[in-house]
Amino acid sequence: MLVVALLFLSVIPMWVEPNFESFEDALWWSIVTLTTVGYGDLYPVTTVGRLIASFLMFVGIGLIGVITGMVASFFSNAKELPEELRDVRESIDNYPSLTNGEIDLMIRKLESLKKNRG
Repeated sequence: MLVVALLFLSVIPMWVEPNFESFEDALWWSIVTLTTVGYGDLYPVTTVGRLIASFLMFVGIGLIGVITGMVASFFSNAKELPEELRDVRESIDNYPSLTNGEIDLMIRKLESLKKNRG
């Protein structure tokens, strides 16, 4: 909802742009810029328009990053780990603070799991 609101709010000041003849032109430019497509058929020429465009470009990059991260997170969490590996995964998440004993324990758990499956 926030992105849609930003999209329409960024269109309002773009009416002062000489290149944009209608609301539809400004909306088209806003969508193309926010999605980082950038066809180049419409572009701002005033300082205010360029500042708005710069802001919209950064928001678009952030939006693409968030969407990509959400999709990647969905697929990486799609397969649930077996109970034996959950402790190992949680330990790996705390990697920088692991002691040598904790690393050895993880290795023993993995080797035991490998023997049981083999």
